[in-house]
Amino acid sequence: MLLLVALAITPWISITIYHAIEERNLTILAAQENALRLARLVSFDQRETISRSHHLMRVLSTLPEISAGTQTACHRRLENILDSSRSYANIGVTDAHGNLLCDAMATRKSVNYSDRGWFREVLASRQFVIGNLVTSRTTGKPVIVTAHPIANMQGTIQRVMFTSIDIEWLEHLLQQVRLPDGTAISVMDFNGIILARQPAGQRFIGRRNPLNSLVEAIKADKEEGIGTTTGADGITRLFAYHRLFENPTAASAYVGVTIPVDILFARSNRLFIRDMTILGLSTALIFVLVWFGTNVLVLGKMRALIHATKRIAQGDFSTRSQIRGSGELSELSTTFDSMAQSLERLFKQSQHVMEVMPEAVIVSDSNGKIVTANAQTEKLFGYTRSEMIGLPIDALVPERYRAAHNDHRIAYMGTGTQSVRVMGEGKEVFARRKNGTEFATEISLGPLKTEEGYFVISAVRDISERKQFETRLLQQATHDPLTSLPNRILFHDILEHAMARALRTEKLLAVLFLDLDEFKNINDTLGHEYGDLLLKEIAQRLTVTLRVDDLIARDDGMVARQGGDEFTILLQGISIVDNIIQIAEKILAAVARPFIVDDHEMHMTASIGITIFPFDDMDIQNLLRNADTAMFRAKESGKNNFQFYTAGMNLRIRERMEIENGLRHALARNELVLHYQPQVDIESGKMIAVEALLRWAHPEKGLIPPDKFIPVAEESGLIVPIGEWVLRTACRQNKAWQEMGLPHIRMAVNLSARQFRQPHLLAMVAKAMEDAGLDPYSDSLELEVTESVIMKDTEGTINTLKKLHDMGLRLSIDDFGTGYSSLSYLKRFPINALKIDQSFVRDITTDSDDAAIASTIVTLGHSLKLRVIAEGVETAEQLALLREMKCDEMQGYYFSKPLVATELEQLLRQARQLYS
Repeated sequence: MLLLVALAITPWISITIYHAIEERNLTILAAQENALRLARLVSFDQRETISRSHHLMRVLSTLPEISAGTQTACHRRLENILDSSRSYANIGVTDAHGNLLCDAMATRKSVNYSDRGWFREVLASRQFVIGNLVTSRTTGKPVIVTAHPIANMQGTIQRVMFTSIDIEWLEHLLQQVRLPDGTAISVMDFNGIILARQPAGQRFIGRRNPLNSLVEAIKADKEEGIGTTTGADGITRLFAYHRLFENPTAASAYVGVTIPVDILFARSNRLFIRDMTILGLSTALIFVLVWFGTNVLVLGKMRALIHATKRIAQGDFSTRSQIRGSGELSELSTTFDSMAQSLERLFKQSQHVMEVMPEAVIVSDSNGKIVTANAQTEKLFGYTRSEMIGLPIDALVPERYRAAHNDHRIAYMGTGTQSVRVMGEGKEVFARRKNGTEFATEISLGPLKTEEGYFVISAVRDISERKQFETRLLQQATHDPLTSLPNRILFHDILEHAMARALRTEKLLAVLFLDLDEFKNINDTLGHEYGDLLLKEIAQRLTVTLRVDDLIARDDGMVARQGGDEFTILLQGISIVDNIIQIAEKILAAVARPFIVDDHEMHMTASIGITIFPFDDMDIQNLLRNADTAMFRAKESGKNNFQFYTAGMNLRIRERMEIENGLRHALARNELVLHYQPQVDIESGKMIAVEALLRWAHPEKGLIPPDKFIPVAEESGLIVPIGEWVLRTACRQNKAWQEMGLPHIRMAVNLSARQFRQPHLLAMVAKAMEDAGLDPYSDSLELEVTESVIMKDTEGTINTLKKLHDMGLRLSIDDFGTGYSSLSYLKRFPINALKIDQSFVRDITTDSDDAAIASTIVTLGHSLKLRVIAEGVETAEQLALLREMKCDEMQGYYFSKPLVATELEQLLRQARQLYS
């Protein structure tokens, strides 16, 4: 107890000492600030004297008796001023050579000041100056000289006026200052020589200040400062100093204030001694009182508590300590008195807790009979509490799980595991209500050992809602939200198990990769809302097709959505490959049926790639890759068909990827070039236009024909930047030929399907012509669009073609005759020409059907007032027949192959004609 008292007093002592130290530090800071304030005050008064001196001399220098008067008049004026001020030792006037002309002291002897620094400085600067602290030659007193030049009308200095400011005035000033005990104030020059001091000034004047730190601080040439130092007498003093005035040409003077530290600390020392005395006496008194209180007030109560504790340990919960009062011991006594009562209430409280718990709590004995249960158990299982008491706990378990539950209960009750069983180890099981319904629960078991035997406490929680939520989460994680089909993740899991099953049953397994053809057009024309409806209908048709198929078991087929417009189909239990072919054909037929959505009839086809396990591969990723590869082969084969995977397809895919990767760098590396093939007027034989044809000059593979890379560029989207480059390059080349003075020709440029659908097409074309300097209305540019492109979204196509036509451009339909043009739409298109596809021209002289088609196209074009151009003309016979059909223009190797720009330039210069 005494140790606690000592520990309690220790912070008090520490705080007292800390406050004493803080008070001493604050006293030092306050004293230093006061000393510095006093030094500033004295310095300010002297600077005011110098300022007044400057003002006085400016006024006097204007007086005639000063600037040009006699010695007597000058003396009389200066004498009057000196008598009215105690600040000056003398006031005088010299000539321009330093000779004293007159002064207030009526000096009779000859005095020359030309050697004084202040005199030389005033002549040099021609303005007011402050001199050094010197001994006056007329009064013999230490003075500070200020001087002011007096010039004539021409600006020549004729006289110099000066004032000698008396330093002795400081004695009087310092005597007026009420200084604290022990404080000394001194005026010193730059070297620390004391000029004036208060108190005991006469004893120190002319001597160096004994405080070396103060002198060193002054020599550091700072305006002011504070510090602490110990002098030669061993006394520690605080000091502060401030510059009296700053003279650029001479040494400055300083005011210094010193205060002994002992005087400052006298009061704080007295207070510290007083506080420590009071603290010591108080501590002694506390020790006495604590010793007395411990023996009289504490030990008696402790003995009573010990006695009561022993009785409680013996099982007598009625024992009370009977200690009254306040304080910690009384509170401890109250706690002991409450212990027996708390133990008696424990069981009742446990029962109450069981009643309010949200879980069903069931206590069963070692035989599995229910001993007690809470109210939540009645709500959860439908039994009343009286019905459950004595009921086997197995009655709450579904019949199919009862045997396993009984074995688990017996194992849990085993004596060998009693020490390691803990409450809270949950396990999910199914439970059974009184009405026979089953529901998911989470049960936690805990042991209870009493004198009556072993019991098991079961906490049962209904997790039906949680399981439903988990089911929804699993559905979202494994199924596509739009179509509700299994997604890629679930498809992979099912495929993995199906592959293992196929190996066990020695059956075939097929993976079909389905991609919708031209699905993007639906989104672009009707919007994504219709695209989503179409995808849902496709998913429904695929699922129904597999369910009604007799070639596979109902549960062995599965449709999943990979993403976008791609689906994967798993076929299991296949015995022969013909079954796969029949199913694929049914799927294509189901997709090809028209879709009717909100009065919109949509047509869709699909391309399917098929791979077979285990023939093609044993790895999931490789199987999917194989099916994807085969699907691309189906696309290349005209779409709306299926292809089985073969090993050679991988080579084609690699070649395609190499082309795509190379194309991505071809523009930046300047590998793309344009060749130009002439278009000739059949009637006149003159060359009237050229078509810009794209070629790829690959650095390793040489010149790659367009049919190898244009489809790849179209599918990958690279055709957009490439097409823009073609248009810009062709426009610049045509402008270059025009500037060379060559015959005017029209430049024909093909627009791809992707380019034509670009929203910025019009702006891009206009900018290309503007940058090249081509006039849109000069018949310099013709844009060619294939028949298949213009027949998609016809209203949008008509709008785009009209805007291009309004820009002054010529428009033509390329590959005419290969598509399904509607004549009703054709007459609405603002076009200028039709180009007969070369497939009809190639055999025009030998195939009557091709000749009839070509003739029909010419007739149709002319009836619509359109010019007709025949592509691929290679022989004179073909040309003769076309001329007979009245075809307007021809293009082909018969006249010229595609040429580079320089070669075509030569052709233009030669003015070559079809008929020579």
